[in-house]
Amino acid sequence: MIYTFSGTTWTQELVWLIGNNLDYETAAKAPLAIRFPFIEYRMFLYSPNTKKWIKDWVHKDTFMNRTPNIDKIFNAPSPRFIKSHLPFSLLPPTLLDTAKVVYVARDPRDAAVSYYHHCRMMQMYGFKGDFKAFWNLFITNRGKVQLHWD
Repeated sequence: MIYTFSGTTWTQELVWLIGNNLDYETAAKAPLAIRFPFIEYRMFLYSPNTKKWIKDWVHKDTFMNRTPNIDKIFNAPSPRFIKSHLPFSLLPPTLLDTAKVVYVARDPRDAAVSYYHHCRMMQMYGFKGDFKAFWNLFITNRGKVQLHWD
């Protein structure tokens, strides 16, 4: 579990490698999105900006195939590695009793800068403002991804 732009990718790689006896060969062959599915990823596929952005994308089929549905995620063989940016309040109440959870925290100011650059780079977010405008959206919960520490 990790807030958006707090070190997700390196944390996933580290956890997957530790959980798989440092199997770098398999890690190199299987994309991270397959080894560590993002539980709430499909919700991003149905936003108006994403639909507009993805309709003409050359890699659309590959992109869609790397986003397994919830049944596939929960029926995958053990050990399963699942990524989420959801706050604990939106996850099953028994999660900590039934699974190992890695929780990563980052200074929100650092996460905001990383997220700002991501939103400027990715067309699907539709953000064209400067950092001051982004910061105001970020701290008032009006951005695409809301804060988890209210």
